[in-house]
Amino acid sequence: MPTAEPGSSGCRSGTPADGPGDGEVVSGGSGRVGGEVALTGSGRGDGETPLTGPGRVGGEVASAGSRRVDEGAALTRPGRVDGETPLTGPGRGDGEAAPTGPRRGDGDAAAAGTRRMDGEATLTGSGRVGGEVALTGSGRGDGEVVSTGPGRVDGETALTGPGRGDGEAAPTGPRRGDGDAAAAGTRRVDGEAALTGAGRVDGEAALTGSGRMDGEAALTGSGRTDGEAALTGSGRMGGVAASAGTWRGDGDAVPAGTWRGDGDAVAAGTRQGDGDGDPAGCRWVEGEGGELAVAALRAHGVDTLFTLSGGHIFSVLHAAAGAGMRIVDVRHEQTAVFAAEGWARLARRPAVALLTAGPGVTNGISGLATAQANGAPVVVLAGRAARKRWGSGALQEFDHIPLVAPVTKDARTVTRTDAIPAELRALTATAATPHRGPVFLDIPLDVMHRRASAPLCPPPAVDPPAPDPDEVAKAAELLATARRPVLVAGGDVWWGGAWEALRHCAESLRVPTFANGQGRGCLPARHELAYSRSRDALKEADVVVVAGTPLDFRLSFGRFGDARVVHAVDHPALRATHVPTAAAPAGDLRHILDGMAAWPGPRADHEEWIRRLRARERALRAAERPELEHAGEPIHPARVLGELIAQLDHDAVVIGDGGDFVSYAGRLLDSHLPGHWLDPGPFGCLGNGIGYAIAARLRHPDRQVVLLLGDGAFGFSAGDVDTLVRHRLPVVMVVGNNGGWGLEKHPMRALYGADVAADLRPGSRYDQVVQALGGAGETVTDPRRIAPALRRAFAAGEPYLVNVLTDPEVAYRRSAKLG
Repeated sequence: MPTAEPGSSGCRSGTPADGPGDGEVVSGGSGRVGGEVALTGSGRGDGETPLTGPGRVGGEVASAGSRRVDEGAALTRPGRVDGETPLTGPGRGDGEAAPTGPRRGDGDAAAAGTRRMDGEATLTGSGRVGGEVALTGSGRGDGEVVSTGPGRVDGETALTGPGRGDGEAAPTGPRRGDGDAAAAGTRRVDGEAALTGAGRVDGEAALTGSGRMDGEAALTGSGRTDGEAALTGSGRMGGVAASAGTWRGDGDAVPAGTWRGDGDAVAAGTRQGDGDGDPAGCRWVEGEGGELAVAALRAHGVDTLFTLSGGHIFSVLHAAAGAGMRIVDVRHEQTAVFAAEGWARLARRPAVALLTAGPGVTNGISGLATAQANGAPVVVLAGRAARKRWGSGALQEFDHIPLVAPVTKDARTVTRTDAIPAELRALTATAATPHRGPVFLDIPLDVMHRRASAPLCPPPAVDPPAPDPDEVAKAAELLATARRPVLVAGGDVWWGGAWEALRHCAESLRVPTFANGQGRGCLPARHELAYSRSRDALKEADVVVVAGTPLDFRLSFGRFGDARVVHAVDHPALRATHVPTAAAPAGDLRHILDGMAAWPGPRADHEEWIRRLRARERALRAAERPELEHAGEPIHPARVLGELIAQLDHDAVVIGDGGDFVSYAGRLLDSHLPGHWLDPGPFGCLGNGIGYAIAARLRHPDRQVVLLLGDGAFGFSAGDVDTLVRHRLPVVMVVGNNGGWGLEKHPMRALYGADVAADLRPGSRYDQVVQALGGAGETVTDPRRIAPALRRAFAAGEPYLVNVLTDPEVAYRRSAKLG
């Protein structure tokens, strides 16, 4: 997996959530970051203190009215931090008593009305979150404070008025962090402070209009570098003062408003992190967690979210709407994941399902498992119960990671707001890297609603591994010199953009080629070397090359009589281990297939083998005509498909969701273009159809989109016809309605002489369900009425269901062993 960007350490994988997070604050006041302080007024750097009044440094005490933080005292009213008590008026540090009225933390008494958290106290009216306390108007989540007034974070206290940190005191008004004084009203974040409007970068604080770099504090309009302080309006460089409004970069002044990266000036408005400059092409973004997530997804080209609304994901939804992203809200979360998978499969790039916490995620599991089986780069972004309440029974509190980990390439929980872009960047790259697959990231509610700044970097390059040329040569020689070779193209040929390489290989070596799953159309059905009906040739072949699909039940588990088997895959981990292989090249399938096509050695003549299979193919197609033209009633399911074939455009997108009826479609319908056939894949999950249809209509708004459904399958996602209607997505739905679970009914009868739990209500008016949800449709019982009904459906311009009552006694003839 690609290396995460800075901040990715705020993510956990595969472990239950625990308590509050890292203790960082982004607030409406000033803030302190990484041990540095930014002021509105004067600034202090590297152990030097400019005060409005007296201050305490390194164990010295500040006068009455100051506050104290971390071994120094600073009060307006009494406050106590880190085991020390300040009095009303004077301040006390390190073990000395304070008169009546002080606050207490960690063993000292505190006045009535005070609050105490984690050894520290704040005034009456403050709120406590996750072991920390914030004053009235403030809130704290995951170890962090966001407040209107002062707040305390990470073991430090800020009161109305001055503050002090790390052994130094500041008089009334200023705050102090790590030996520096800051003006009144500042906040502290992870040991650093930032003023109103400030942004924090990698442990650094910036004031309004100012920036801070690598352990340095900057004042309003000024900049400070290398342990030195700059006054308001000015900048200081290596002991030399700079004119007002300028910043310093390693001894050189740069124009006002710019930031410094390792001695070089950068454009105004950019940010700099840790003194080394941002990675090439990166920029900084600031906002709530949802805004950071949306920015990261948009950087990967994601412009559509498939979702079902929930309180845990409001932040992302609001940000997505504000950014102009397309939001497709569905009626069941499994449809959201199926729609994202369908989009990913059609576009060959990552797609996103946004799910709320708890049942939102559990409802999406079947979609995730299907995406895994199909190698689809789906990114599931989910909400999660707040970390600050974890273990106390919050609404929909559930640790998703152990549940989703088995059906994803990677599954994580992010624990820091500023880590969100880096984690999404890394996970999206993981999803898109061969062998592709789904990934999962959930964001706790308090992390989601916190504000932060973070670097946003371009997507990393995703390159498939180069195959071993020796293994490619071995495979090529086997195929070229075989007497009866067969080539099988699977879905990864489509995913890898290798359909032209497939054509090149088939034509160059003259090899009959079959397609499997989403490999359909990678060699057009009318190509002279494309075969579909005569699959028994796999048992007659002497060499079978399977490229881009597992040797699973769809391919007789890789056992093809006496044939030597070559398994070409896009990643070494996918090589078959349950059957012996004569060669197994792994890597970029384009390079593998092109490399095989370029084989320079001897080649056998395959033309007689090609002619034999072509004659067989023609004969089998001719044998299908009686079923395709069947005139009897009840309607034969093949007759429905015969009528459909006559009306399908060359570039129609066809989707299958069902058992027997879709099995007929898989055998009888031809695919002429790659990426125009979608079926459930080897996981065999029903209910995928409407989600896939949503994706297909959005991806191909100018093409026919046809969804073929069994009556059982329609029941899984019928409610999402409402989604098609609301989003104005015209799809032609054709239901083969035989009143039962045909894929189970007939095999059970054959095994046991009877069927159990395999019946549905005969003649159900699924067209009326669609009408009730705002679409249109009709029921057909006469085979002569199928064609007119289909014409009306294609012309309707709205979701339209043709409910065809088919013969329940007709069973699809199966030869494959399912297990």
